[in-house]
Amino acid sequence: MKKYALPIGLNLLAIALLFACAPTSQSETRSMAPFPIDTLLIAEKVPVAEMLSPNYMMLKNDVLFIANSSEDTMLYQYAVPQFDCIYKGGRKGKGPGEFQSHVTFCESTTDDIYIRGYTYTTIRRFQFDHAKQLSFKSEYKLARDEPMNQVHVVEDSMLLYSAIPMEFALKKVNLKTGKIVATFAFEKEEHNESFFDKYRGFMTANDQYIVYVYIFKKQIDLYRVGDFSLYKRIVDESAPSQVVVGKPKESTFYYGLTYAGKNHFYAMCAEDEKKVALQVFDYQGNSTHKYRFDILPEIFVVDEKRNMLYGYSSDLEDYLLRYRLR
Repeated sequence: MKKYALPIGLNLLAIALLFACAPTSQSETRSMAPFPIDTLLIAEKVPVAEMLSPNYMMLKNDVLFIANSSEDTMLYQYAVPQFDCIYKGGRKGKGPGEFQSHVTFCESTTDDIYIRGYTYTTIRRFQFDHAKQLSFKSEYKLARDEPMNQVHVVEDSMLLYSAIPMEFALKKVNLKTGKIVATFAFEKEEHNESFFDKYRGFMTANDQYIVYVYIFKKQIDLYRVGDFSLYKRIVDESAPSQVVVGKPKESTFYYGLTYAGKNHFYAMCAEDEKKVALQVFDYQGNSTHKYRFDILPEIFVVDEKRNMLYGYSSDLEDYLLRYRLR
């Protein structure tokens, strides 16, 4: 699914902090090591009564949140690991509790839940009540409406997101003021076909590190959240890289969805045209695990407390998928 972001206005450039994405003397470039553990994961198919077509998943305090593409029921909550539905609701509209745009979860390491979509320029913060239902806590107003991809809340009050593909940058917004306080600009090719730009990728983050994986080359960059400085670069130099504008069959595709855990991060990687594996690294850049799937999830989250992975495949629309990590 394509997502779009708008370029930053010239009036904001004066307050934005721009950083180069080339390695610094403090960063380390290392070869991607073989994975010492390679395991086939067998999906447990758990039937659900709800009609799901998920756009996003988020795990928070033993509750799996699902943002649905349907305009009738846009938000679901499931208790894990059994997938009991404990809430469903949220319609598209302009009334109280309704969503004016699609639901976007803002990942964070806090116990609170951040959701964008109730209006175009606000993010609402919730906490759980005793029944694991959402209780409104506060609302943050953004200075402008712009699409945001791979959205995270870091350091409690900083909104971090990717503006790719329209603008090749990561941005940080102070939620207390709603204003952009930092911009990290990636390299970009001279042509205007941003989908086929060799620098295009996906981002995930926790409070310490930003993980950026490249779609068209087998490379992962780790940045520090505080100042956007490059910390480590992990490269498989033996993997070919080719991008042919307008010709996806002649281009090499590698990384897709990512997930940042406490001590490890997880990245889906295409091994060939038919095989996709989940690669696991620690934040020192060490390869730790590789998981293959009997049923490949299209979206996923990792439950590190239970050592499980939860996912969804549109080929099995009446099921949620559960995998036991080894």
